[in-house]
Amino acid sequence: MNTIEINDKVFNEDEIKQLISLVNELITDNETMRANVIAMSAKLDNEEMKVRRLVGELYLLQQRKNNYTA
Repeated sequence: MNTIEINDKVFNEDEIKQLISLVNELITDNETMRANVIAMSAKLDNEEMKVRRLVGELYLLQQRKNNYTA
């Protein structure tokens, strides 16, 4: 069976194949996490924009109320 030595440790072919499989799985999981972070960031940006708009509307309503009663 084929082996490789790295840093005074010997790995056989099955261990190397398992490592490659795990690395590919990690790459896939990382891509999924990145996509989720991008989606959540976009959602947060949209929600923050809504809040800023609503705060502006509340300010305008308050100003109108103050002007009307003055």
